[in-house]
Amino acid sequence: MANTNSISFNPAGTASAQFVHAADSASLSVTGDATLECWAYLGTLSSVSGANQTFFAKETANNITFRLFQSTDDHVYLRLSSDGAAATTGTNETALGTGIWTHIAVAYYATGGSALFYLNGAVNGTLAVAPNSLFDGTAPLQIGAVSGLVAPAQYADRMLMDEVRLWSVTRTAGQILANY
Repeated sequence: MANTNSISFNPAGTASAQFVHAADSASLSVTGDATLECWAYLGTLSSVSGANQTFFAKETANNITFRLFQSTDDHVYLRLSSDGAAATTGTNETALGTGIWTHIAVAYYATGGSALFYLNGAVNGTLAVAPNSLFDGTAPLQIGAVSGLVAPAQYADRMLMDEVRLWSVTRTAGQILANY
């Protein structure tokens, strides 16, 4: 697929680790309600590559706020931490596919300690037990990777991404559908 002004990560035939890195700042300190949102066009599934593929994250070793990623079962996962070390992880219900643009969103409710997963504007899973706040760490925001972990870094592989959004509010189902 031709790239139409989206971010292109590791196009076929390249072996480099490509990602966007933004240093920690006050505008990236999301500690309460939040919504993580992006469009992704997958060229390779995690089940094929054998490694998780990160959409975007604010996480390094023992400095975890959140990570939105595709695991090796090809589902979307959200990892959250209130203390920077221990994390809670939840997943959506439907495996992702390749060759199509997919709108991914997760609405996190700090007060209720839960999150809703959305695929293409529709609810697609629930994280019923989540922390009641997010760790205000110093990890950078990384799009297409999470690096600096004890384990090997997890990069996007043959993926296009567009309209990456980190909201410091929980977006409603109607607002998420409007972005789809």
